[in-house]
Amino acid sequence: MLFGAVCAVLLPGSCQREVPADVVSGEQELGITVSAVLPSVPVSVKSAENPGDGTSVNRCILEVYEDGVFSGARYVAPVQDLGAVFEDVHLVAGGTYELVFWADCASEGEDGSYADLYYGTEAGLTQIALNTDNYINSEDGHDAFCAVLSVAELSDDQPLEATLTRPFGQIRLYTDDLDWLPEPVVDLTQIRAEVAFSHIFTVYNALTGEMSGQMDGPLEPVEVSVPVSFADDPTGQISFDYFLAAPEEDQTLIDFTLTLTDAATGSQVCAPFTASSIPLRRNWITNVYGNFLTEALDVTVDLLPVFYQWEAE
Repeated sequence: MLFGAVCAVLLPGSCQREVPADVVSGEQELGITVSAVLPSVPVSVKSAENPGDGTSVNRCILEVYEDGVFSGARYVAPVQDLGAVFEDVHLVAGGTYELVFWADCASEGEDGSYADLYYGTEAGLTQIALNTDNYINSEDGHDAFCAVLSVAELSDDQPLEATLTRPFGQIRLYTDDLDWLPEPVVDLTQIRAEVAFSHIFTVYNALTGEMSGQMDGPLEPVEVSVPVSFADDPTGQISFDYFLAAPEEDQTLIDFTLTLTDAATGSQVCAPFTASSIPLRRNWITNVYGNFLTEALDVTVDLLPVFYQWEAE
């Protein structure tokens, strides 16, 4: 079921905005209210805090483009209850615009301002860049949403609403051999997982949907998260990660290397496992299954269109 809620109308001055100063004299400038809605269905990721439900997102950016050119108007609003509202978006009646949205997890200051955290947006929403310097596996903060809303023939009482979707495919790793392990040898409460990825895209154009900045070398996490709780989770899920992906099948292929270590001793549980040409697809989940704790053979890859429940019906 697709769902989302629009937050209450923001008080004047509660969103940051820059309005272009070169509005042509004699044209009617309209103050339009624009709503952004983040659809979400939990996708059973490995985090107990924010289990893939989009609730890590706290900032929404709106930029206005005319014929593919940035107009200079940029607005920022807080995300509340999976929605954001922009008041007094200044557009000229009769004009044709593309409203470009990007919602992500940002660093929020005490004054209500936001700073980039996981993605760099200072160059604009046509050059959104993954921050590769602080990458961590299984981090909910990498979840983000975007949309483009084309508008024309505006009136002063015309509210606008955009539904945002993820530009990513999600990749999840599972091990199938938990029942085969001799517990005295392997402590399932102390296994740490590190997944390095290659051939990923790091730059996204939210106006056109194009990806760039493909990395040939590995993107390695700067630190390893808390031990994977295999003892508490019989599904054997090791990790989850979000990466930019094309909407077409078999157009985005990535590689990964999985390293499992014993957190108590620092020694490797098994030899690192490398896989190549794993398919990702925008708004789809790629599940990778293998006997990663014993022999990583017979790896199985499934692509599931279940970011949103209605796509799976």
